[in-house]
Amino acid sequence: MAMLIAICVMGLSVVASVLIGLTSTTLYLYNTGTSAGFNMRPDQGTFAAQMLLGSILGVWPLTQGIVAVVQNRGRRQGIVAIVLAAAAPLVSLVVWVALGFAFGHHVQA
Repeated sequence: MAMLIAICVMGLSVVASVLIGLTSTTLYLYNTGTSAGFNMRPDQGTFAAQMLLGSILGVWPLTQGIVAVVQNRGRRQGIVAIVLAAAAPLVSLVVWVALGFAFGHHVQA
């Protein structure tokens, strides 16, 4: 059960990052006399909702996976649940950054 929940959390996290990267990210580009760079900002409301729901739903499979491993009840599925629950935020971040760069609203600051 924990593995299925972890797969769902991973999938929903990536879908949310795709939506935020495609529709709610602004990339502020700046160029001064001595340096150039960028500042990437998502829409704060949607990003906060993703982080809150992802954290709440991500702790559940992580906890169930740990319990399954410790109690030796579905050890393999527990390990998969732990790995997926731990990897979901990193995968989600990489997807958001890639899509934010590619499709975000570019603004010259």
